[in-house]
Amino acid sequence: MNIRPRKLLVIGLDGATFDVIHPLMERGELPRISRLIRDGAHARLKSTIMPNSFPAWASLTTGVNPGKHGIFWSLIREHPGSTTLKLMSSYDIRAKRIWHYLGEAGIRVGVFNIPTEFPATPVNGFLVCGALTPDASSPFTYPEELKDEILGIVPSYRCELDYAQLSRERLAGELMDSIGNRERILLHLLKNKPWDFVMAVFTETDLVQHKYWAGIDSRHPEHPCFDERHKTLIHDVYRRLDEAVGTLVDALPEGGMVFLISDHGFGPFYQSFSLPLWLKEMGYLALADAGVKTAVRSILKKTGLIMRAQKFKSLFSRWRIRLQGKTGIRSLREDDVLTGRNMLTRIDWDRTRAYSTPDYGIRLNLKGREPDGIVSPGIEESRLKEEIKRNLGRLTYSNGRPIFEAVLTKEEAYSGPWVDRASDIIVPIDYAAAPPVPETWPYALTHPFLNGTHSPFGILIAHGAGIRKGAEIREAGVADITPTILSYFGVPPAEDMDGRIMEELFEQEILAGMERSRKGVSGFSSPPPLDGAGSSPGEDEKIRQKLKDLGYLD
Repeated sequence: MNIRPRKLLVIGLDGATFDVIHPLMERGELPRISRLIRDGAHARLKSTIMPNSFPAWASLTTGVNPGKHGIFWSLIREHPGSTTLKLMSSYDIRAKRIWHYLGEAGIRVGVFNIPTEFPATPVNGFLVCGALTPDASSPFTYPEELKDEILGIVPSYRCELDYAQLSRERLAGELMDSIGNRERILLHLLKNKPWDFVMAVFTETDLVQHKYWAGIDSRHPEHPCFDERHKTLIHDVYRRLDEAVGTLVDALPEGGMVFLISDHGFGPFYQSFSLPLWLKEMGYLALADAGVKTAVRSILKKTGLIMRAQKFKSLFSRWRIRLQGKTGIRSLREDDVLTGRNMLTRIDWDRTRAYSTPDYGIRLNLKGREPDGIVSPGIEESRLKEEIKRNLGRLTYSNGRPIFEAVLTKEEAYSGPWVDRASDIIVPIDYAAAPPVPETWPYALTHPFLNGTHSPFGILIAHGAGIRKGAEIREAGVADITPTILSYFGVPPAEDMDGRIMEELFEQEILAGMERSRKGVSGFSSPPPLDGAGSSPGEDEKIRQKLKDLGYLD
C-alpha cells in the first residue's frame, strides 16, 4: 500500500449546477471557481437514479449504488415488509464511507456537515454532523468536546437552517450568515487540526435554489412574485460561496489538491405528478369509503379547485409547523413520515394491488410481505410490475415530453444486498420537461413554497498539483468520487464498489503512485443494528416531543 503524503480538500456545494455557474462565469462573477476550472479539470457529475441528497451523498461517500448502502431516500424501511418509513440516520448506511477506509490506513480525516451524518461516529480525526441533527443541544461532533470549540467560534451555529420559514427576507440574510459561519469554522479546523483529507459541505446552494429558483426563471409562473433583490439571491449565494471557496483553497498548503463537487444539480419545479391519484384512477389503489369527504373531493375535482385545495392544505400544515419553530430539514422529513403513515390508514388493503410511498416509489401489496397482501409473488407480481411500468411509460406532458426520466423495477435500478428495502417500481420525475403552466388534469401538483428542484447532473471540478489541466472526464458519477480518492491516497477501493477510478483526472507522475488494485468489500463486517439505531434515549424523547407538538401523538 503506497500512502501518498498529500492534502486533499473536498468542498461540496449541495445542488450546485453548471446551469448557474457557467452564465455567471461568462459575466466574470465567479473568479475563484473560474480559476479552478481554467487551471484544472471539470465535468458534469451524474447523481443517483433518484437525485435526492441522501442517497446521492451516501453513494458519493461509499462508492456504491443505493442497493449496497441501503439509502434510497431520507426516509427508509426498517425491514423489507414495512409499509411505513422512518427517518434515516448515519447508522442506517450499510457501507463504509471514504473516511473509514482512509482512517483505517492511518490517514487523518475531517468530515464537516455531510447531510447523511447524524449521530456522530468515531473517525481518525474530526467529524461535525449535518442536516439530520435534531437541534444545537444534541451532541453533533466527534470528538464530543469539539462541539464546545465550534460554539466558541460561532455561538449561534446550527447544522441546518430553518429553511421553510415564511419570510424570504429573513431567510436571505440567514443564508449569507450561514455561509460565513461555516467558512469561519472550516478555516479554524483546517488551520488548527491535523488532517490529510477533509470533506465539507455547504448546503446553502440547495436551500436557496429550492425557494428562489423562480427568481432567475422568467418562465416560472411565480417569477413576478419576486422583488428585484430576491430575483438575484441565487446568484448572490453562488458569488458568496465563490469567495468562501477561494478563502479555503488559499488555506491549503503547497501541493494541496481540491475537488469541488455537488450531489445533484438543480432546475425549475413547475409541477409534480400525483402517483396516489393515478394509481387510484387506474384501479390499482383503493381507499376506504370516506362518505361526505369523498363527495366533497369529487366536487372540487370537477370544478378544478382540487389543486388549489391541496395547496392550501399543505401551506396550512407548513404554517402550523413554522409557528411551532419546527422548520428545519429534519422536522420536515419527520412530517413526511407522519403524512405517509396517515395516508396508509386510508387504504383499503383488501382491494389494493399497488400503492405509493413517501420515498417517491410504488410498492405492490404483496402476499407474505405486506401485512394484508393480495398480489401473489412470482408470475402475478411480474405481470403487475410490467403493466404498471408500461402504463406509466406512456404518460406525457401536454408538450409531448415524457413525465418520467425512467420507469424501472428496483432490480433494474439497483444491485446489492439491500435492494429488497427499495420500492418495487422506481419513477424519477422529469421536472425540467414539464411546461411552466400546470396541466389541467387532476394529477398535477404544485408546492406552497418550493419552486426549484433537483436535477440529475451536479458538478465536479478538480484543481491542484497533479491534476491534468483541461482533462476530459468521461461520464463521471457520484459513485466514482470515493474510489478515485482512495486510489489517489494509495488505499485500495473495495472490490464491490460500483464507482470507477477516474484516472484521466491525473498527470502521469500521480498515476504512477496510485493504487489500482481492489481489495475487500464495502459493507461493514459487524454493522450496527437497524432497529432503534440512530439516536440515544434522549434524542428519541426529543423526536417524540416533536411528533407530539405536531399533533400526531397523544
